[in-house]
This record gives sequence, structure tokens and C-alpha cells, in this order.
Amino acid sequence: MLKGGATSRGVKAALSHTGTISSDDKIVNAMIKQTGIIRVSDFKEFLEMLEVFSILLNNNINKLPKGNRVAIVT
Repeated sequence: MLKGGATSRGVKAALSHTGTISSDDKIVNAMIKQTGIIRVSDFKEFLEMLEVFSILLNNNINKLPKGNRVAIVT
């Protein structure tokens, strides 16, 4: 998961783009911990995780997260 608005600059950017304040990061972190979501800190790290998952999948290495999870990029 890549969540915008995690820093004070990010909160200001989210507010200027959407007109809403982003969710409290403590709440988001608690939800992430409970659900087992993998959180990344920036878009570069997000792309790197996609590459890692792709390599694991293409090499039939059964190390991918369990379940029928989906990544959504918006």
C-alpha cells in the first residue's frame, strides 16, 4: 500500500487536490497491521515490490502473500 498524505507536506498536497484531509496515519497503520498489508513509503518502492512479486510469480516461487489480494493503483 502506498498512502499519500503521510507527511505534513503530503497532508497539504492531499487537501489542495481533493479538498479533504487525509486519514490519520496512526489509524491507517493499525489497519495495515491487522490486515497484513505490505506498506511502501514511495512510488519507487511500490514499483520495486511489483517487480519482486513478478519475479517470484514467474519463477514459481511460492513466497507471495497468501490469499486473493489485489493491488489497486488510483
